[in-house]
Amino acid sequence: MSLSEITPAPVALFTYNRPDHTRRTVEALQQNPFASQSDLFVFCDGAKSSNDAAVIAVREYVNSITGFNSLTVIERETNIGLAKSIIEGVTDVVSKFGAVIVLEDDLITSPYFLSYMNICLQYYERFEDVFSVSGWAPPTLLQVRSEYSVAFFPRTCSWGWATWQDQWHSVDWSVADYEQFKYSRSMQKEFNNGGPDLTKMLHAQMNGDVDSWAIRFCYSQFRQQKLSVYPIHSYVENIGCDGSGVHCNIHITQQLAVKNEEDLCLPNIVYEDEDIIKLFVNFYSPPPFFIRCINKLSRALIGKNIVTYEDTELEHL
Repeated sequence: MSLSEITPAPVALFTYNRPDHTRRTVEALQQNPFASQSDLFVFCDGAKSSNDAAVIAVREYVNSITGFNSLTVIERETNIGLAKSIIEGVTDVVSKFGAVIVLEDDLITSPYFLSYMNICLQYYERFEDVFSVSGWAPPTLLQVRSEYSVAFFPRTCSWGWATWQDQWHSVDWSVADYEQFKYSRSMQKEFNNGGPDLTKMLHAQMNGDVDSWAIRFCYSQFRQQKLSVYPIHSYVENIGCDGSGVHCNIHITQQLAVKNEEDLCLPNIVYEDEDIIKLFVNFYSPPPFFIRCINKLSRALIGKNIVTYEDTELEHL
């Protein structure tokens, strides 16, 4: 597929009160050859209290961004939270353009991130059973030996992703069938094929313990029996697991991105590779109990994990 034939999808960036993270995210994105052809929409959530210096600093910075085809900054007057911000923001952009690439303010992207995302968006748009495109991949996939540059998995990803208008509008954000799911062991078991943490996260969402757009997005994919495209080698590094964000407090090891976007080899059929599925599930499976206890104590004392497990420092609690 020739890159010259692609009309880049708009990029939606969601920010709040981390000016340094936001700057690093934008500076990495500016290194993408497609940046100058891409429309950038920046959504700034409102402060929880008046005169929040960090929120003000983010807004001052994002209004000065250059290097994109166009810049639109949406400043929320009140704090609506990440879930509502993403649901409303993505809905607005994808409804106007038909597709969207989504980033949060703590993601460092490869110079080929936009090329990869746009190629996959155009190539897989015709496949009804492809729900979204992920720019991030778990480090366990580094073990994969495949002729293809991507794989398919029954789980969405929130660390640099993209989707199309029809797929996004198919999501039931209310999870109207939750009562059925809540009492169905078979449905829960099938949902956990995407990782043993999924059912637990959906219960937490529906019980009001968390406010997550991502688990509802993932559940909708599951109910529709669709798959997401993942790169074998990640194009995204998460720098937000340093205590500055709401949902992470530990570091995610950076992975090497592919060297050249022309190296992409995309399968023309959508299928699940059993060996790759096992590598996905291994990543999302919790570490042994004693390792979780040690790391929980070490994070309380020194602010980081001291024991890693299966080549990753990410611990899913």
